[in-house]
Amino acid sequence: MIQINDVSIVYDHTIIAINHLTTTIHAPVTAIIGENGSGKSTLLTSIVGLHPMAGSILVDGIEVKKENLHTIRKRVGYLFQNPDHQLFMNTVYEDIAFGLVSQGMDQDVVKEKVEAMACQLHIDDLLARNCAKLSGGQKSLVALAGVLVMEPDILLLDEPTAFLDPKARRRIINILKSLPQSIILATHDLDMAYDLVDEVILIHKGMLITKGDKQMLTNKDILESNGLELPLRFQ
Repeated sequence: MIQINDVSIVYDHTIIAINHLTTTIHAPVTAIIGENGSGKSTLLTSIVGLHPMAGSILVDGIEVKKENLHTIRKRVGYLFQNPDHQLFMNTVYEDIAFGLVSQGMDQDVVKEKVEAMACQLHIDDLLARNCAKLSGGQKSLVALAGVLVMEPDILLLDEPTAFLDPKARRRIINILKSLPQSIILATHDLDMAYDLVDEVILIHKGMLITKGDKQMLTNKDILESNGLELPLRFQ
């Protein structure tokens, strides 16, 4: 469970990204929705302690503060919107293995875990490939594998279907449906959200507007008054 208690985040002393936001996230899959600039990504990254903030955030009772960040980041995996921000090694194998190697894990164990994760995501044929030469969908899967191989309890996903073609988008959705972890995703893809989530949190200008189950995504008035449109299936 994640408890967000009266959190405010201000950039450059003037830009209010999160504005006295209080909520609790405990559903298996939760979507944070809102128009561009609403604070979705900032709220996600604040959970792993990437911003100075007023108020507090607790992850399973552990407060997000400097002395606890190592513990929290072992429990919470973060997937960037742009996989190029997450992939920096020469090969797919090295990228997936990076976190495990950094922990000093035995190379045989690393190899076993990386190959098992690659097989799970059906990217084992890519392990020797250069990351820079992959498609957008392949990069997204490799970045996801690098997070999942660390076995986090909670996944934070920032626009996980951004930049993907329809086939790659469906593949990512099917993989996310199969995962045992709790998932919190920030997204504009309301059709994907309707497929995946148990709970929806709507924010606007850094403030909590409302939260509820996925039927909120069928409420045209609420969505349009906060700069969003109905999922395509309901238009």
